[in-house]
Amino acid sequence: MEEPEQPPTTDEKAKAAVQLAGLAAFAAVGLGAAILVGGLLLLLLFVIVWGAWSISWIIGLPVTAVIVYVLSCMWTGERV
Repeated sequence: MEEPEQPPTTDEKAKAAVQLAGLAAFAAVGLGAAILVGGLLLLLLFVIVWGAWSISWIIGLPVTAVIVYVLSCMWTGERV
């Protein structure tokens, strides 16, 4: 005959609770790391996009000014 199943002992319950707490802590650390890495990647993306935009303005503004000046000189007939 089969023996009736014994309820878990206090020691087994404590082990299960420690394992569950460890799993929860591991998940929390993993989630925190993912949020941190994601935030850093977004910050890096922002810096790259902002830097490219700034460089394009630094280079593009004088070039645009020269093009506008040359076109206006051509329009008015002045010599460049």
